[in-house]
Amino acid sequence: MSNDALTQAAVLPERSARSADGPIELVQDEADPLSVFMALDTQWRWHAMAGARLGLDYAAIPQVAAMLGIEMTPRLFIDLKAMEAEALAVWAARS
Repeated sequence: MSNDALTQAAVLPERSARSADGPIELVQDEADPLSVFMALDTQWRWHAMAGARLGLDYAAIPQVAAMLGIEMTPRLFIDLKAMEAEALAVWAARS
């Protein structure tokens, strides 16, 4: 599933998305962070020499959340940091 399709699925009223294993049911507390995280797909900082992702550009987060109509809260930021850490761990394991 593309990032755009997953982001769109996450913001639909039924709060569901699909993965290779089937549908993913999302509650509101999960859908908003996932929507913002997926919309940040072009906002990663990269190491200039190694070409590895370093983390999200935190300055972009409030603007992306606002464009999606999602309130920026401390809980949202904590959830995004958790997803960021997991994504970085997966990419590091693949290298």
